[in-house]
Amino acid sequence: MIIHQPEINQKDGKVILSAHIETQSPSNRFPENLRFEFPEQLAAHVSTQSNAFAACMALYAMVLGEDLHVHGSTSPKLAYGLQEIIRIFNIWEPQLLTPIEITYQNFATLPAVTPPSAVATAFSGGLDSFFTLWEHLPDQQLIPSARITHGLFVDGLDFLPENNLNYPANYQTYSAIFKSLGLELFSAFTNLRSLTYRRILWRYLHGAGTLAPALALGNFFGRFYLPATNNYHALTRWSTSPVIDHHFSTETLEIVHHGAAATRIEKLAALAHWPPVQQHLRVCLQTPASPMLNNCSHCEKCLRTMSMLEILSAYDHFTCFHAPMTKAKIFRWAYSINPDRYDDKETVLYAAAHGRQDLARLIRLGALIGRSKTWLSQNTPVWLKHPFKKLLVPGYKKTLSEAKHAAYYKTGG
Repeated sequence: MIIHQPEINQKDGKVILSAHIETQSPSNRFPENLRFEFPEQLAAHVSTQSNAFAACMALYAMVLGEDLHVHGSTSPKLAYGLQEIIRIFNIWEPQLLTPIEITYQNFATLPAVTPPSAVATAFSGGLDSFFTLWEHLPDQQLIPSARITHGLFVDGLDFLPENNLNYPANYQTYSAIFKSLGLELFSAFTNLRSLTYRRILWRYLHGAGTLAPALALGNFFGRFYLPATNNYHALTRWSTSPVIDHHFSTETLEIVHHGAAATRIEKLAALAHWPPVQQHLRVCLQTPASPMLNNCSHCEKCLRTMSMLEILSAYDHFTCFHAPMTKAKIFRWAYSINPDRYDDKETVLYAAAHGRQDLARLIRLGALIGRSKTWLSQNTPVWLKHPFKKLLVPGYKKTLSEAKHAAYYKTGG
């Protein structure tokens, strides 16, 4: 695989950083360029270094089993970090992610910025990113140099671009929240997910895709926070991890993994009183063709968050969910959880410890029945499965969107 020299172009009020990606086994569906787009006001900060492209393409080259050749200039610190990232992912997935060699045309370090560069966070409107934002506001963060000054809201990561119809409305809403806090939220776009669609599991590229736009902005940011998906008690083989993220740092940009010390329900408890979260928390993976920011209130991610809010006695304050909360919905969510998974187990313990023993018992019962049916489904002969499919297969009744989402990941999307 070859990453050619990145180029900068400006069009329709946007500055576009792109590089031609060449593989040894080209596909007719493979786009010619990987690109990152920013508002024109950031034009002076966009860098022609290859850092963002090397960070994204290293794992994809491992999937293809191709050595990676990077044209242009690259940060030597990032190049060193990528060596370790390759080793880690090969240990995690030795059959899928094979070791590769990366060669570089040139190494170069960007000059340091005076005064110190901005401090930014990746922001999606989800629980993890709201928590990272909250933790780095002046009232919470006593160290001035660690406080967030900017956010980066990237289109093309959570959904394929054609499905993310709500992005403009989301950006306007979240930009207003940042402005009310005296901060600035920048928009960005990348076609990384489209480029690698059905070629590599997105969980391997999500971290690199989230931080790559920050790398593309050269030395504009001095620190960039990646909100934690998992906590220290339950680290998984996920591309945004305290094991991985700091290895993407350069001489002028420090990548920091934040929030892994808290469980999801602890994050919700910390934010439950904050109006921006109550009104605009976004946890849903459904993609309605509507500018409304409300969650669907029916999918697994919505039900999980709604159940936790009910445990916290805070659900009635969250206008971002529009459906009445019932114990049946909590049971439906509990039916699908794994009580051995730390976050789910911690949720049950939290409910019991905070006077919600009724909900703790309900969740345990739902999880027990769900696991029992899963066991039956896995151990029932095939000829018996069809007549009892609705009984044996947990989550048999799924929305069309949920079914497509599940099928996408099953095929390696």
